[in-house]
Amino acid sequence: TFGCCHFLYSMGVALETNLVVFLCQEKLLVVFLFLLAVVLIDLKVVLTLYICESAVFTIRFWFLIGFEKLTSIIIVTTLTSHFVVAITLVLVIHNIRSNIAARQNSGSTSSLMLGFRHVLRGVCDGDFLLDRSSCYILDDASCLERLLKSKKKLSESNFLDLFLDPESRLNFLNFLHAQDPS
Repeated sequence: TFGCCHFLYSMGVALETNLVVFLCQEKLLVVFLFLLAVVLIDLKVVLTLYICESAVFTIRFWFLIGFEKLTSIIIVTTLTSHFVVAITLVLVIHNIRSNIAARQNSGSTSSLMLGFRHVLRGVCDGDFLLDRSSCYILDDASCLERLLKSKKKLSESNFLDLFLDPESRLNFLNFLHAQDPS
């Protein structure tokens, strides 16, 4: 809706015959375009719209002045002002997108850390007694059963059978052998 209103208003500005009113309305359209940029946050749409509008408005501005009265200063000033607005649009949209991405990353990092803390707290609660030589679970393993949501009793079973792949088993055995025997 905002984009359609902007388009209709810009068509009205393009048909303006009074130079002063034209310049005021053109500046007002730039303000509306920045609002559109904040709403859409889409550089392709907003920049394409502005480039098309600036081409139409430049030609209309030069027509209202009179092509025979154009000087190099007027041409350079007109083109520079459109270039500055386009660069400002790019920077505004880039800044908004960067802030949104930073907040999303911050939120995901916070939720990941909270999840890791929860898992680590749960792992610490899953204590059990392990026979170092045979890797059999001795005594009560109800904490480990609850942590793994196991339906079968894990006491008197081999802990290495709980690992899914041989590499994990080997890493755990290396971990056990690297520890101080005491």
